Amino acid sequence: LGYMAAPDLPIRVGSIGFISIVGIWLISRLRKTEIDLRTSEILFRTMSDSSPIGMYIVQDGKFRYINPQFAQYTGYRQGELIGTDSLNLVVAEDRDKVRENAIKMLKGGDTTQYEYKIITKSGQIRWILETVVSILYQGKKATLGNFIDITERKKVDAELRERNKQMIALQQVSQVVNQSLELKDVANLALNESLKVLNLDCGAIRYLDEVTQEVVLLANSGLTQGMADEMQDSLRVKVSEGPIGEVVKSGQPIIIQD
Repeated sequence: LGYMAAPDLPIRVGSIGFISIVGIWLISRLRKTEIDLRTSEILFRTMSDSSPIGMYIVQDGKFRYINPQFAQYTGYRQGELIGTDSLNLVVAEDRDKVRENAIKMLKGGDTTQYEYKIITKSGQIRWILETVVSILYQGKKATLGNFIDITERKKVDAELRERNKQMIALQQVSQVVNQSLELKDVANLALNESLKVLNLDCGAIRYLDEVTQEVVLLANSGLTQGMADEMQDSLRVKVSEGPIGEVVKSGQPIIIQD
């Protein structure tokens, strides 16, 4: 007779009860592991259900779990997304980028949070900041994602960039005013800087001659030859004439369709 050492239990080899004892020990271990897994899953769901961050689990490319915050961000009910392709939410032009960034992060090659756009159930475009990590879910490899809506932050950033462009334009115009009192020089620079701020290709500036009550062309930029010729034909326009005169008279913009 001899003895075999099993974890937590010395087992006597040769005993008729050897197989039974090992079987009982294995079953108890499996039950403990199952209980631990269930406990871990309950703890995870409890934490994620109350998290202010959107969280999801994707397995084989399909949503297996989403928390309430994720559902709120996307506008879908939790049950509507389970089993669907996770990339369906991503706008078409961002899908390849999202896939590449996620693979890099899962392989440990890049830990930088990445941004992309999604389409909500109502059709809104929202900006998302995301991180992902590999996990085991129900015994199989899966991906756990953390998902934050940064749409408002992106709007604020865009507004700040726009204001910065406007400030730079004003500084440029201010420098020219300090260097020259020529109205035409100031008008040309003001026009060019305005086109940059407004992301326009062409434009013109006219001023009102209060003595003659005429609208006079002062500066133009980026005009086609046809537009330039038309401008030359209307260097001075009466306040009561045409759309230009109407704009000056009413103080309101007029949109003219091509």
